[in-house]
Amino acid sequence: MQSNQRPIDGNRNTRGSINPRFLAIVAVMAALFGLFYAFAQFTVGFFGSAHVTLVEEGTLAPIEGAEVVLEGMTGDKPGPSRKPIRLKFLPEGAGSYHAKATVKGTYTLVATKPGYDTLKRTDVELKDREHKDLGRIVLRRSAEPTAGGESPSAGPPK
Repeated sequence: MQSNQRPIDGNRNTRGSINPRFLAIVAVMAALFGLFYAFAQFTVGFFGSAHVTLVEEGTLAPIEGAEVVLEGMTGDKPGPSRKPIRLKFLPEGAGSYHAKATVKGTYTLVATKPGYDTLKRTDVELKDREHKDLGRIVLRRSAEPTAGGESPSAGPPK
């Protein structure tokens, strides 16, 4: 090797400048990272969420194991493009339930659990990118049938 030449490494050519292929790879990686970051910001910021806490009537004890959903229609305007949508809440413990990725619309909140009356709250309005706390919802114990299939308040058979 002559004394006026520099050793060649993978990122530099013989003149000492940066290899154009290396620059292209770095540019593509930066662009992909930028797209990924923008997509993550869009999805996190575009959707909203909803939170609710279920408690038992009288004791106000948290209710675990319930199914909580928002039921509604997609879109703002009536027409054939509207489709039914059902957003399920996930349990967080201590009677708390959380729905992620909610979209703008008017919904019916439905909370069900065996042994309790089904609760339906209509006209639950969610806006774009809103993180809404639907508050504490009280569920009432239902009159459970006895082993013979009658409700406890029915009395003895005649």
